[in-house]
Amino acid sequence: MSKILDKCMSLLSKELNELNERVKNDILVGITNDALSIESIPRPEGDTNYQSPPPLGKYITDGVTAIPIKACVPQDRPLVIAPSEYEVVPTGYIFSVSDGKEMHIRPKSGLAIKHGVTLLGAPMVINSSSKDELMLPIINLGKQPFTIHWGDVIAEAKIHNVDFIFGHNEIES
Repeated sequence: MSKILDKCMSLLSKELNELNERVKNDILVGITNDALSIESIPRPEGDTNYQSPPPLGKYITDGVTAIPIKACVPQDRPLVIAPSEYEVVPTGYIFSVSDGKEMHIRPKSGLAIKHGVTLLGAPMVINSSSKDELMLPIINLGKQPFTIHWGDVIAEAKIHNVDFIFGHNEIES
């Protein structure tokens, strides 16, 4: 019995390690699970404004607990945001979350500290009714123009459970 249990534990451990490596190294596109679905934006062929979205990168790495969200601006035309101005930056992805979940999009603190750049309306919330490309309103509160290149990490996302309250609660006095 002990040998069978050891064999099962060994196989389970191996499968978990393989899954962990896949999650660490996968760009997540096309991945669907019970919480999140990520698809790249379909574009018409010949669209000169189209830029393939950058890989999302590693979601679960040492010390990282959020999905890095990257800019999908044309590689040959970086986006420059002047001081006190904002631009809506495409990501190239549609993020869909399941009922009972929501995804919060947060600014990167390093961009705010180093450059005065942040996300308007933060935290942005993606819920199960969101079906369009994630577009991020990035504002430059710094004193110098800020340049965004294809693949630059401009925000991060984290999935949360949602507690639903149906109807209304009356407070008795």
